[in-house]
This record gives sequence, C-alpha cells and structure tokens, in this order.
Amino acid sequence: MKAHGERECAALSPDGEVRTAADRDARSGTMVEVFGTYEEAASGKAPDAPKDGHAAVRLDDGSLVHLQPPWHPDAVRPADELARYAGKPVVVKGILFKQCPPPPDGRAYARVPCMVMDIVIMHRRAYDALQRGTLE
Repeated sequence: MKAHGERECAALSPDGEVRTAADRDARSGTMVEVFGTYEEAASGKAPDAPKDGHAAVRLDDGSLVHLQPPWHPDAVRPADELARYAGKPVVVKGILFKQCPPPPDGRAYARVPCMVMDIVIMHRRAYDALQRGTLE
C-alpha cells in the first residue's frame, strides 16, 4: 500500500535510456539515448498540421520527442536524413528536455519534448552491433 501522497510511477528504463514518456520526464535536462521510430513531424502541435521537414522519434508508448526545438533552424532535417531513417527504428543521443527551451527572441513556440544541440542518430541495428562489439 502506498503512503499518503505517494504516486504510482511507470518503471523507468535502465541508465540513460529513454523509451517512454515516463523516462523522458525523469531524465529531462540530461544526456540520453532515445529509442524509438524516426518519423517526419509537423512543427506545430495541431494534429492536422502539415509535415514540414521536422522529425521526431516515436517512443514505445506513442509519445514523440522532436529532433531540435521546432523554432530552431536545425529542426528542419536534411532530406537525405528523412529518407534514410523514416519509419525505421533508431537511437538518438543528445540532451533531452520534456519541454523544449524558448526561442531567444521571445516569440511564441510549440512547447513539445525535444532533443537539443548536436544530436547523433543511428539505425537501431548499428547501435545494437556496437553494443555487442560485432560491428565490422
């Protein structure tokens, strides 16, 4: 039985792995490895917003982590990256925020979870091979 005020939390993935929104929220502001499926995403929060070159990782629970704050110029991903990773399992390493930081000019922005700064993206199979030490 839980003590008064104690919340039930979803189990967290080990170490710096992010696989769910619970992981994302617990590790906000830290260097992490985000596991999920790469997909093109809209820069806005509206469900019917058009895709515009932005990308995100869809976590196991269906939540998204954007690759850069939507207001940042690097949020529009290179076309070759979109083609190479779209719909594929990936691991993205970088600094994660459960709510992206505001733009320096003070304008309105979508407050979505995002990675920031220099991020590294790799296919999940390459990541797994590196972890096993079997990459040739």
